[in-house]
Amino acid sequence: MAPAVRGSSDISTNSTGTPRKHVPTVSRPWDDPNGSGEVGRVDDLVRKYADMWSLDGTNAIAYLCGHPEMIEHVKGILKRRGFPKEVIKEEIYWVPKKQVAVAT
Repeated sequence: MAPAVRGSSDISTNSTGTPRKHVPTVSRPWDDPNGSGEVGRVDDLVRKYADMWSLDGTNAIAYLCGHPEMIEHVKGILKRRGFPKEVIKEEIYWVPKKQVAVAT
């Protein structure tokens, strides 16, 4: 996700011209049959691309936004790959309601 960008070049490089890598990801392709990007769960794709691009905490910064459970799963994956918490950025859009057990 890249809010308020003027064009694809704003996504592919930062203000210093350093290249960025991002993978548009669709977890529910049936909701948008014309959508584009990788299809699957974000945590699986993080593993795939972290391996493919040899990412670790010395050569990458992670920015996670979305469902709180997804963020926790991906943070665990990144920490196991050697990412220190200082390079894992997160934006949680909401706090899920606690599930209350119904007495029967």
